[in-house]
Amino acid sequence: MPDVISRPAVVTVTIGALLLFGCANPGYGSDNTRNNLEQAGLTDEQARCVTRALETKIGIKRLETHSEPTETEFQKALEALDDCGVSVSSDGAGSS
Repeated sequence: MPDVISRPAVVTVTIGALLLFGCANPGYGSDNTRNNLEQAGLTDEQARCVTRALETKIGIKRLETHSEPTETEFQKALEALDDCGVSVSSDGAGSS
């Protein structure tokens, strides 16, 4: 059974780490993203999977922009989590 991580913890970190990651830091770094996801409670395997999925679904060039995510990008982030076996509860309740 996949881990259940709360929506605020994972989605906020996913979107924040990937689309708004450290405005002071230029560019995009998959290692930093993976580390942030692990700190949010994902396993190494899940963090690697989510990072790859977001790079594929959203694109590295877009991730480099540090712009506010669109609704479509937010949905793609949720799909990436689901594709990688990370369940996100709709009410924000959950555990890792």
